[in-house]
Amino acid sequence: MKLVNDGKKTACIILSGGNSIRMGTHKAILPYSQNETFLQHIIGIYLNTGISEIIVVKNKDITINPDQSQNVTFITNNHPEKGRIYSIQLGLQQINKENDCFIQNIDNPFVTEELLSDILVNRNEADYITPVYKDKGGHPILISNLILNKIRSITDSEIMLREILSDFTRYKVVTSNEHCILNINTPDDYSKHFSYNPKSARLS
Repeated sequence: MKLVNDGKKTACIILSGGNSIRMGTHKAILPYSQNETFLQHIIGIYLNTGISEIIVVKNKDITINPDQSQNVTFITNNHPEKGRIYSIQLGLQQINKENDCFIQNIDNPFVTEELLSDILVNRNEADYITPVYKDKGGHPILISNLILNKIRSITDSEIMLREILSDFTRYKVVTSNEHCILNINTPDDYSKHFSYNPKSARLS
């Protein structure tokens, strides 16, 4: 399922720069299926949707195999303590200032091509677009270049993304995809949705 071609370019920043303390291992390398990690699965969904500019902001302890690096730019976050905005800013250094961008969390691996396409169809409705399931906002978020350029200029890395977004217009894409509101942050979260053992994940 390829994205709607409306003349705009879209990028994606996958945030995987944290220490994953609650999980006990980095979520990027958790098994999503027998053949894919969380990171591999997410990258594949975006590529299949037609989004070829993908930036992964990763923790320094995650080593990327060559087969994961095709068509993807990897940036190492050496300061995860600086928070999410800092990670986003690292990713934005690699993206054209005229491009819109999905912000994709590594702990929400359930993104689908259909969900991305539904969001993209409505990209011109507001400054940022979010999926909503039963009145609860989900992931990923599509952010316009107007907001991205503001994020680039921010010097306070402790500011929350929602504080920045509060100054801009939002469009809600109602979805039946309940998984868009789910986050996998702990071994218990993982075991509810996957049959694999998170402790088997290794940095490689």
